Amino acid sequence: MLDPPRAGARELMPMLADLAPEQIVYVSCDAATLARDAAQLVALGYRALRAQPIDAMPQTSHVETVLHLTRATRAT
Repeated sequence: MLDPPRAGARELMPMLADLAPEQIVYVSCDAATLARDAAQLVALGYRALRAQPIDAMPQTSHVETVLHLTRATRAT
């Protein structure tokens, strides 16, 4: 499970590539960094199963997003 700061999880990508977990649940408070990091995870062989927005702060523009990914290819 990842719940990085607003800047995202860019620095964790090499570690995730080495660990190659079967499943990743990524909780994000920033759609732009989630998109960037999700693209990197797809490049590492993951695919998104489900994304769920959560309106934890009603009547604001802030939305948390939970993204569930699974490893689509074997780690090398």
